[in-house]
Amino acid sequence: MPPPHAQTTPLTTVHTLSTLHPHRQPPPLIAPLSAPETKDEEKGIFWLRSLAEMEPDDSDSEKISSERLGYSCGLLGVHYREHGNMGEAVKWFEKSVALGHPVGQYELGCLYCSGEVVPEDKAKAVELFRLAAEQGYSRAQYNLGCCLWNGEGVAQDTLEAKKWFEKAAAQGDEDAAEVLKEMEGKSTIVPFSAVTVDLGNGVKMNLVKIPDGAFTMGSPESEAGRYNDENQVRVSITKLYAIGETEVTQAQWEAVMGNNPSKFKGANLPVESVTWDEAMEFCRRLTERERKNGLPEGWKYTLPTEAQWEYACRAGTTTRFSFGNSDKNLYQYANFYDRSGDTKRGASFRKAMGVEPDTSQDDGFAETAPVGSFRPNAWGLYDMHGNVWEWCLDYYHSSLSGGANPVRTSPGSGEYGSRRVLRGGCWINLAEICRSASRGCESRGIRSDVLGFRVAVVRE
Repeated sequence: MPPPHAQTTPLTTVHTLSTLHPHRQPPPLIAPLSAPETKDEEKGIFWLRSLAEMEPDDSDSEKISSERLGYSCGLLGVHYREHGNMGEAVKWFEKSVALGHPVGQYELGCLYCSGEVVPEDKAKAVELFRLAAEQGYSRAQYNLGCCLWNGEGVAQDTLEAKKWFEKAAAQGDEDAAEVLKEMEGKSTIVPFSAVTVDLGNGVKMNLVKIPDGAFTMGSPESEAGRYNDENQVRVSITKLYAIGETEVTQAQWEAVMGNNPSKFKGANLPVESVTWDEAMEFCRRLTERERKNGLPEGWKYTLPTEAQWEYACRAGTTTRFSFGNSDKNLYQYANFYDRSGDTKRGASFRKAMGVEPDTSQDDGFAETAPVGSFRPNAWGLYDMHGNVWEWCLDYYHSSLSGGANPVRTSPGSGEYGSRRVLRGGCWINLAEICRSASRGCESRGIRSDVLGFRVAVVRE
């Protein structure tokens, strides 16, 4: 027997989609089921309770199925909920859940989500919604989609959320259909496994969701090529963010800013010769633009913090580079100062800095390389080593800061304290400068053909 249609009068709710559509009213709150009406309600409830109190093998003449029993328990719970007897309601919902029926799973999930009757436990609510959704229960599918979209009780994943909205809509769920309708033609810019931002005229920007976790930032004293400002600290990343799959390209910059300051021209080359303030202005304009296309309130584009940058670069590794300790294969992962860089500009650099290119390797590029030309790290990020230095959000301090989600928002002390952090090294740097822990800094107003950036999208 299929479950009855949900009533429209709300009792409890999951997190609504108001953050998805900041310019519309939130959809109706999730409505638990209504018990069926009978001409003699008292007699009907007596019959329903008698049925619910049975066990699957209580009758010698006709065994009651677990499905029918679970359904009866769920409906009895609905009756008690509607009459304010929440203790009895929970009791019968739990029995329905034990029998694997979606009515009890959905109803008890709503109670765990609201926390009004049982202790709030959104992870448990998601678990119950998923069980009911997998049995084809449309309101549970919608609720599960809401939780996935907003990251309530489960890791945020808008791709899976959309899948459940589609399943619910296919069964006639009007709320799910409305959500899908408003999604059409809009960028769903909430970080998940991958994010694609459509900048128009065929120009797109991909970002990658970075999982939360903890890591050791900086380098050990034994690491070859390290500097004194790379003291090791323990850092935890607890705030969801996504970061650019590549450095911002000239085509992406032009789509947002309408100009191109780069020395080395090419649509797919990284934009360079941009100041820290200009990079931040790009992020501000992109945020403003994408809020019109579905970027939820409370999210914004910005430069990554130094901790976010190194965490993403390492991608779970503890080695000098994201691919290992040896720099002998760096040419497969980075555009750096090797045989291809030994040009007139390279000779000038060599003379000024007293360094020689690594002529044992050849990455094939004398200057900047098109983004994505080399192998990515384990999390699918390109050019984290070399190509152009990347601006970070932080002020430079001579020592790293640990803890949860650290960021230096105040100037440091000393000669370089007013400068902003740079990471990753560039096309005219040796391998040691392109290490995962290597740090640089520059005045926020400086321009150079070795300075670029990548964006992050974060919750404010």
